[in-house]
Formats: sequence, structure tokens, C-alpha cells
Amino acid sequence: MQKLTKLSLIALFLLCSVWSYAQDRVVVTSLGTDCSYRISRTVVHMKGKNPEVTKDMNSASELFGVLKGRPISLWVNYSHGNDSRLFGKIRKTGIAYYSSGLMLDEQFKPEYGHESSRSLQELKAEIDAGSIQFANDALIILHACAVASPNDETGKIFAQELANVTGAKVVTGQHKTEPVIEDYTQLVYSNTFDFVLFERGKTPQLMGDRLYLTKMVKEYFRTNGQYDFSDYNLKDAASLNIKGGTVIQTPTSTSTSNNAGSEKAPTELPKMEQPKKQSTQATKEETKPTSQPKSQPTTQPTSQPTKP
Repeated sequence: MQKLTKLSLIALFLLCSVWSYAQDRVVVTSLGTDCSYRISRTVVHMKGKNPEVTKDMNSASELFGVLKGRPISLWVNYSHGNDSRLFGKIRKTGIAYYSSGLMLDEQFKPEYGHESSRSLQELKAEIDAGSIQFANDALIILHACAVASPNDETGKIFAQELANVTGAKVVTGQHKTEPVIEDYTQLVYSNTFDFVLFERGKTPQLMGDRLYLTKMVKEYFRTNGQYDFSDYNLKDAASLNIKGGTVIQTPTSTSTSNNAGSEKAPTELPKMEQPKKQSTQATKEETKPTSQPKSQPTTQPTSQPTKP
């Protein structure tokens, strides 16, 4: 009888291990140190989902290491961004790891790329090899500025290309993203223009200038990945084609944003305030830093990106 009990316990343990391995992953990440505080306020709403948390990363190569493994059903990432990449930033110094970020296209690497940077083409290669996997109904939420806007040089949109590569639904903002409510009860963010929903082979959908992140996460779990975004007033975002890709018309007139003090939509991404007593440091989240991590080469590109 005792032997039978032991065998039953072993069988139950193995069954639980197999079941746990078969479950899709929930991944929550941050690039840099100035966004990582948001992670604890996110995972508190993921009870029972065993989220994998990695914060304070400095490079896309580190990010790839985190993404490798079993299929991902939900990935929430906090970072900075512009129309060509995701990147991290150091809170105390204001230094941005611009050249080691996740880039829209390989063509940016020679001038603005460090050896620890990665491109969406390299992400596709990892997915094709089976190293990085996304579930059929995967959702990616990117808290980052401007990755839903078309890049001036390529006409591509970072978030659309990410959706194309991963097959996941991607939610992110066109312009500057800022907190409205940011505590342990809920996370709500605003965008100067709109948040946008991207899917492979589909027209992008404008979601409005508010993102109810915690509610979205809960609804995604409640519906077992079948969340349909019906609580947003989705609107067709396609308005022109550039180099074969469907892109979003950037507003140039009065904005409909509810941001306090924002009556007209700017034509360029806003500059961030210069960190105090750091006159030699990066002054803008969408620009390349003047210095890099110790492991990076001392020579840096001499020109700046055309657009934040």
C-alpha cells in the first residue's frame, strides 16, 4: 500500500510537470531601469498565471534570451521607443541604450547598431528556427512611444512588422505614451494621438487615446486568449500606402486627445526634459545616447536619427 502511494505521488508529480510545461508562457519585461517599477504593478493582476519577469535589460540580445522557450501567449514590455526601435534608458543618468535596442530593420544597424542590438529580421529567424515561439492567439502589449508610426526611411511600422513576424496581435501607441493612472489597482495610459491594434494581414485599428492595460490583460485571460477588443471603439486606420505597406496618416491638425494641455497635435515627437546636472547626457528618449555601456565600443555614430 505504501509503495502504491509513493508511485501515485510520483505519477502525480510527473503529470503536473508535463501539464506545467505544456502551458503557454506569460512574459513581462522592461528595457532600461526607468520603466521597471511598472512590472510589479502589472503582475499583481496575473495571479495564477505564473508570469516570467525580467527587468532592467540593456539590450535586445538579452531580450531574445528571455523570449526563447515555450510558446508565449502574452508579452507585456515596458521601454522607450521611436519609429525605428525599442530601447532602454537609465533613470539616474538619462543615458539611453539606443544603439543596442530592438530595431525595425537591418539597415539601421551599420550606423546606429551595437553588436548587442537585434532586428525584427533576426527575430523572424529565431521564430523560423523554433527558438522563439508565440501561441496562436498571442497578444503583445508594448508600452513605448511612436512604434505605431511609420518610419520615414522605410515606410514600415515597427508594430505592424512585429505582428507580421510573430503572428500575434500587437497593441501600442502612435506618439508619446504617458500614465494617467499607475498604481496597484489599475494601469491606464494616454497617447497624444491613438493606440493602435495591429494584426498580421489586417488593416490596423485605431483604439482611441486611452489604453486600459490591466483591464485588457484580465479580459485576455478571462476569454482564454479570445479577447476581441469590443470595449474599444475600433476604427479603420489605413489611409495611404508607402513602399507596399499599409501605414497610418499622422495627424497634423487639431488632436482629439484628452491629454491635459494638449490642444494641437505636434508634427514631431516631443522632446524630454534634460536630466538635471547631466548636461552631457542624452536629452531625449528618442535620440541616440552620447555614451554606451562599458562593454560597447567608444566610437559612436556621428549623426542622429531623422525622426524620434
